[in-house]
Amino acid sequence: MIKLDNESYIVGFDDGYQLGKTSNFVFDNGVHRLGSVEPTLKENSLFYDGEFFKVGEGRAAITEDKISDDTAP
Repeated sequence: MIKLDNESYIVGFDDGYQLGKTSNFVFDNGVHRLGSVEPTLKENSLFYDGEFFKVGEGRAAITEDKISDDTAP
């Protein structure tokens, strides 16, 4: 991560099929919006701007290459 003079940051990020990776963290990728429905299990959950999200769910299926399917979950 690089801090710029205008207080912005540049963050290197690798968005693979199974994991998201930065220089400091590795985590499950895929985010599923639950909306106003509060998740039963709070683990890997995020509440943002009035909505709930689950991280590590809603992942796209593995394809032969990353550009053969232009659909997004």
